[in-house]
Amino acid sequence: MKTRPIIDPESLFNLYANGNAVGFKFKIHQNRYRNVPLSCIEKIVLKVDDVEIPSNMIHFCLGYKKLLPHEVADDYTDYWAFQDPVTIEVDQLGGLEYGYAHKIELFMLAKSAYISSPFYVTDVENQPHTYPTSNIGATDSLWVMA
Repeated sequence: MKTRPIIDPESLFNLYANGNAVGFKFKIHQNRYRNVPLSCIEKIVLKVDDVEIPSNMIHFCLGYKKLLPHEVADDYTDYWAFQDPVTIEVDQLGGLEYGYAHKIELFMLAKSAYISSPFYVTDVENQPHTYPTSNIGATDSLWVMA
């Protein structure tokens, strides 16, 4: 069985406004077999070329919604369907340099919506939690597409 990558390898594009690059975007897929309530996604960390992107520059785009990372956990009405990609948009004047592979590292912490019995766990960053969590993460080198 072939698995799809979490970060879509052909989805890295610069974003333009008035002819100037103002950011970039790429698509991600989840590695779960069920839909995820957006309110279960607690943390989104993104690094590009080993530099962490400030969370106020990251947008989690699902359908018609465009949310900052701290707004995702407050969305109690929407679900990320396992078959649907999410677009991550980043505000960055100049975008990413064309013609080079860029290292994209994505980490998301999501609590389980389907297991109700609490127990003590730690996440990738050794932060304690009293409920089941899972880490969605990937690192890949992508080329900026035309």
